[in-house]
Amino acid sequence: MVRLVIVEENEIVLLGLKAALEGCEDVKLLEVYARTEELFSNLERLKPDVILLGGNGTTQNCRKILGSLPETRVLPLSGEENDSELYELFLSGAAGLLPKDASKDEVATSVGIVAKGGLCLNRDILKRLLERLPHPLKDDEVEDFKTLTDREKTVLAMVAQGHRNEEIGSSLNISKSTVRNCISRLKSKLYVDSRAELMSAGMRLRFMGILNL
Repeated sequence: MVRLVIVEENEIVLLGLKAALEGCEDVKLLEVYARTEELFSNLERLKPDVILLGGNGTTQNCRKILGSLPETRVLPLSGEENDSELYELFLSGAAGLLPKDASKDEVATSVGIVAKGGLCLNRDILKRLLERLPHPLKDDEVEDFKTLTDREKTVLAMVAQGHRNEEIGSSLNISKSTVRNCISRLKSKLYVDSRAELMSAGMRLRFMGILNL
């Protein structure tokens, strides 16, 4: 059961999100808030699995949430982010970006994806992120990559493409726990703290022609 909280001040958007989640037996809507201040007052008590996060200051709020509850998955609701804001949001640990006009099926599917450790990014957003990443890697980052096993490189490539743990496990015929352990080792070896940073590292390696996606 996915324990969910929604933060969104626009009543029309909120009604649409709630309607999209009606009938989802594996999702329990804990609370709905119009402002992030209300969320932070109740965050430790609720300990949600997933937060659909609207409002201003999303990047800072995402970092604040994950600083308190690192296991919680934060899926921001898209506004009119420019490329720089989108990139910073991605690096803050956000589990992707959900359009506010997403269909009923998209909302339910996206909540399920991020709850299982995946990232929710459509092609347009992924393209915009990729365009922010063609920066040269430092020599020590390349050396860190060389310490990875073949399996770790394959998992990193799939993470960089936005695949969920279940999809990675199914593709490589390994268990979800093995995938989680592999991702944990990747974070340690590449000196990153979040899945979003790991995905960023993978995409940067791709731009350098070091990692094949």
